[in-house]
Amino acid sequence: MDAEIAVNAVNDSIAIIESHRLCNRNRSMATLTIRDLDDSLKHSLRLRAAGHRRSMEEEVRQILRAALQGDTAAPQQDLASRIRARVAALGGVDLQIAPREPAREPPDLSAVVRPRRTRRSAP
Repeated sequence: MDAEIAVNAVNDSIAIIESHRLCNRNRSMATLTIRDLDDSLKHSLRLRAAGHRRSMEEEVRQILRAALQGDTAAPQQDLASRIRARVAALGGVDLQIAPREPAREPPDLSAVVRPRRTRRSAP
């Protein structure tokens, strides 16, 4: 009896795998399902994904890529920091600041500007 149940379970598994393969024949991406994930772990993943402005699925993809590729890169920096780091080896540039002059007087536009009308108050 136990052997019959085991054979049926194996056959069912094979049928499920085969139907999944047929349904996804044209897809090049695999699907991974994780069961029995702790609520605290899921919550931490959600917060981490939100911090990186990604979906939870994309965050898991990034974590897996980093873990499997041995990625030990520093966390993402903003664009200005990355540019500064790239050109730091070239050295800095000292620019001379031109002396400032006093601001000029604004032109007199009274001859070309009409006087402002005042609004009449409602009776």
